[in-house]
Amino acid sequence: MIKKIYRGEADGKVKVILPSGKSRPLQHVVLHSPTGFGWGYGGSGPADLALSILCDVLGEQPTAEQIYHGRFNAYPHHQDFKREFVASWEFGGGFEIDSDTIADWLRKRGVEVQP
Repeated sequence: MIKKIYRGEADGKVKVILPSGKSRPLQHVVLHSPTGFGWGYGGSGPADLALSILCDVLGEQPTAEQIYHGRFNAYPHHQDFKREFVASWEFGGGFEIDSDTIADWLRKRGVEVQP
């Protein structure tokens, strides 16, 4: 697994920082919030942020049907990830978390994460 950093900016944008230093926007896996990401509380924006980060770490790009039925690896874990991490990040501020921290959290839950 390539080590990445997930960085949320105060303007609500979330970037994935690659080892090269280049960045890209985090792809929004839309399940709860069609309007985008959020953090610092337990709502739908934070749920989609949690889901999108987990999908990125796991290398998943679920189809609309998989999302609708919750049939992909990140799905059963995203609400717990939201509660344990995303909801505690400062509302209106930024955040940063690395893929190793997330992968370790997933492995403790029995999820296979590519090395």
